[in-house]
Amino acid sequence: MDANLVRRVGIAVIAIPLALGVVYLGGLPLVGLLALAAGLGAGELFGLAERQGVRPARVLGIVSAAVIAPLAYGAMLIPRWGEGILSAWPYLGALWVMLVLTWALAQRAPGDRPLEAVGTTLLAVAYTGALPVFILAIRHARYPERSWAGGFSPVSPRFFFTCWRRWRRR
Repeated sequence: MDANLVRRVGIAVIAIPLALGVVYLGGLPLVGLLALAAGLGAGELFGLAERQGVRPARVLGIVSAAVIAPLAYGAMLIPRWGEGILSAWPYLGALWVMLVLTWALAQRAPGDRPLEAVGTTLLAVAYTGALPVFILAIRHARYPERSWAGGFSPVSPRFFFTCWRRWRRR
């Protein structure tokens, strides 16, 4: 068996239950995991782009991706702050896109493929930073049916044990 495959399976055997445990706990451990995963994921995506000759805004993208989870969690915890973010997010998003475009104009010559650099930066932040934040919304929703830790969904312990009991009765 390939040593790389053995190493990947070994890491997955440890990391998957650990990640599920952190999701079950929720709160700040989950926010920290999401921020760490967003930063690492954005860095990995930037590394793939750099192998193709595209030079994205590495620091800006990694920091932006990692900041989304704490901002979203803060908006959930502090209702007044959440209302402000909810009403201002289109403007904040537009300002951030303008910041990335301004960075590209200032730092990249036309031969450096600035449009690809901006596109990669935007994709990395949206894909690795913003998309996983929905886990926070699902896990910490005010309605119990959206919280898999206590709800009845295919990934909840309650669902698993109910299925197990029914299967054993056969």
